[in-house]
Amino acid sequence: MTYIILLGLLVSGVIAGLFDNNPVSDLVNRLKGNITEFSFPKNQNEIVINKVQEQYKTMERFFGTSANELIKSKTVPEKEKQAIREAFQAFQETKELITELEEQTDTNIVETAIKKVLKLDQASPTSIPPQCQVVCPK
Repeated sequence: MTYIILLGLLVSGVIAGLFDNNPVSDLVNRLKGNITEFSFPKNQNEIVINKVQEQYKTMERFFGTSANELIKSKTVPEKEKQAIREAFQAFQETKELITELEEQTDTNIVETAIKKVLKLDQASPTSIPPQCQVVCPK
């Protein structure tokens, strides 16, 4: 019985690898994502970058459609149109900064694993051996 279950899992894994749009593939991708997220949790910078990128999607929709319509509108004063253009420019600049930050924080899984195993990413505290005495001059 166990052999049949394992064989079924193996066949479903092969099918998931061949076709991207099936329930088995979605399940495998979710499991892979959960395992990766558990093994290599995101640091605070990566979490902030992801949240900002989600918010930028809404702003992209505004600047892509609504802002163009407002700029083309004859009822909107020129001062307001200029403010929209400046906001769009600021949006583009901050989006580029976020992209640069994401590239800086993006690390390879193997590199992250090596750092975690060897504990290279943790600052080691300074320790003073017990036989040494720290004496401050008076």
